[in-house]
Amino acid sequence: MDAGWKTILDGSYDGQPVKLLKFDNGSISWFKVETVQKGDVIGEAYRDGDSVVEGVFASDGDPIEFEGINQDDLRQSLLRVGFSSGAAQDIAREAR
Repeated sequence: MDAGWKTILDGSYDGQPVKLLKFDNGSISWFKVETVQKGDVIGEAYRDGDSVVEGVFASDGDPIEFEGINQDDLRQSLLRVGFSSGAAQDIAREAR
């Protein structure tokens, strides 16, 4: 694990392992999700105002990670990689 990252959630949702990490340097909090890809996906990375969402190119079962600065960033990314809306909401809710 990267220096400075703290695990705030380590569990399983929708049958997939999920680890949610937080980096806080005192002025900004940054979140990272580590999981495995469910199905094949073409990755995305985009910037929407102050929000940054990064995704990856992955095949079913590949380990993946993505980062965001708020709950909505994480929820949107979790939905894109195959989590149900309920699981995405539950996981993102932990990002505080």
